[in-house]
Amino acid sequence: MSESRQTYHCFGFEAGGDVIDFFRQLDGLTFKEACAVLGITRGTRPSAIITSARRRAGELARAWANDQRAKLNSMIAEWFELRDAADEVGLFDLAEILDRELAMLHGFYESLATARGVGEVLAVREAIEGITVAAEDTL
Repeated sequence: MSESRQTYHCFGFEAGGDVIDFFRQLDGLTFKEACAVLGITRGTRPSAIITSARRRAGELARAWANDQRAKLNSMIAEWFELRDAADEVGLFDLAEILDRELAMLHGFYESLATARGVGEVLAVREAIEGITVAAEDTL
């Protein structure tokens, strides 16, 4: 975050830009909606500075998303091993079930990697935490 240049860069999501981009990604807004939130009309420049509360919300969301992606990555690796083992011993039904579960885990992982803003990150949070707990109980 650079207040003097009013730009930011998120290393977790590999996203960056100006204050308008920040609000678009943080809240999942369109360009027009972000301009309205910032009070920008045609011919004016942004006057709002990113507040510490919004900055903190972005940092917390990024940290949570990175933590969940790390958990999912570990689970995916373990489930690949389980699926391969099931396949090797002829438990093809189990291997097929694990393939479906792996596809779901990959979907969650990608949802976190491509989320547009805190709102989208939080939208997948409950489902991810539920599947994480269920999967850890299974393993």
